[in-house]
Amino acid sequence: MSKAARPETMTKLKSRRTKSSLLFREVCEQLRQHLTALGPGVALSEISLSEQLGISRTPVREALIQLSNEGLVQFRGNGRCHVATFTKQDVVEICDVRIGLEATAARSLATSITQDQLTNLRKLAIEADRAEKASRFRAEWDQAEEAFHRRLLEYAGNSRILELLERQEILERLLTVPLKNWRHRQRPEAPWHTDVVDALASRDPDLCDRVLRAHAGVRKQYLLKSITTFESEAGD
Repeated sequence: MSKAARPETMTKLKSRRTKSSLLFREVCEQLRQHLTALGPGVALSEISLSEQLGISRTPVREALIQLSNEGLVQFRGNGRCHVATFTKQDVVEICDVRIGLEATAARSLATSITQDQLTNLRKLAIEADRAEKASRFRAEWDQAEEAFHRRLLEYAGNSRILELLERQEILERLLTVPLKNWRHRQRPEAPWHTDVVDALASRDPDLCDRVLRAHAGVRKQYLLKSITTFESEAGD
């Protein structure tokens, strides 16, 4: 190889690596979304997934390994892969991580939130509360809930917390897929979304921390109760 040709060769190698990296990230994201439509314990076939995505099995296998590191899929001793299943302790840990991170974000936002941000959050809070009280389908509740909490995190301006909680959202979607009769749950007395906005409006970090933790704890209690019911039904 001549010295003159070497820079061009290096450019081509860099281009191939960039394309490979982009493909890997794209496949990972597509699989994350795909898992939420399947539910815990469903078997995953590399051949089937590669055919659905229109790519070779290698990037699918690499993506499944990455999702395994994220706790979204699990490999069995025979090498087969399936969507992750969760114990009651898993639910506790997943929810506690989310609650802790969101409380940290709320504390930070309390000292910097603007009036426009409060106005926007209150609109989302009203919609989320309405969805929780009256939505016919759980998906509507989930979407309104996520919209409010995502905006709160975006306003807090901590990109690392936002990135970590995006992964938590996927885990929680996997948890809730098999749960039935969500509309009949008993909601404990706890802060609503608008109460979280009121706490932010006070600009008191300690108050925001307490209210956010109490508010987020409602979803934790619901998931714990529901997954216990689901496990009981599965064992019948």
